[in-house]
Amino acid sequence: MQSGGDFQDAWLPKAGVLWKPWSGGVLRGAYTRSLSGGGFNPVLQLETTHVAGIIQSYRSVIPESLGDTPAGSRIDVGGVAFEQRFTSGTYLGVLAGRIE
Repeated sequence: MQSGGDFQDAWLPKAGVLWKPWSGGVLRGAYTRSLSGGGFNPVLQLETTHVAGIIQSYRSVIPESLGDTPAGSRIDVGGVAFEQRFTSGTYLGVLAGRIE
């Protein structure tokens, strides 16, 4: 631990569910809360990148070209997905998500 640095304590829940209600069908859902990172160094990633197969590793909510999100800002991510595999070898997938 370094002295003189900024530290923030936070409760950062992560929950995911994967349900296979019928043959070839999968329903997934996830909710995560995390803190935005500081800078472009991916080595600083301390959390999982996916929960229930839904990406949750965002450095900021807006593109860096439009502005900078302060390090330590809260990011809430929620998503649901449906996937169906058919016997013909084709797949159908639908994903909806929200980032705040």
